[in-house]
Amino acid sequence: MARSKGAADVRNAKMALVRADLESLKTYVQNIVDAANPASGEGIIGNAGMAIRKVTLHDKPDLGVRQGTVSGSVVLSAKSAGKKAAYNWRYSLDQKAWTSLPQTLVAKTGVSGLTVATTYYFQCETQTTKGGEGTWGQVVSFLVQ
Repeated sequence: MARSKGAADVRNAKMALVRADLESLKTYVQNIVDAANPASGEGIIGNAGMAIRKVTLHDKPDLGVRQGTVSGSVVLSAKSAGKKAAYNWRYSLDQKAWTSLPQTLVAKTGVSGLTVATTYYFQCETQTTKGGEGTWGQVVSFLVQ
């Protein structure tokens, strides 16, 4: 913490050494856990004084619908299929007669002019250059406000 010449370099070198030691310790404990019974892994990590990181997967739904900024509009967003993909969109009032929307090159589109207080059903189809035309995904219902 001194402001003398070279103090920052000494501090940064010591900090790099501490980080390297901590990474080495983490690798050591992980190797012991991998070699041990998986059921006792959490106990080994806890006894080493380390926190057990919970891994949670945040998986985006295939198709999301949210209210638009204007009454009678919605915003549809699909899970991205990559850079070279096209998205076909459609909606229905009864899931029998579908109205197609313009194709987009991004995984998001807006729909306006919908009747307020009416439930609509939406679907998305992804087309990629490798896989060609896909199949229509899950149907998502949404009450337009």
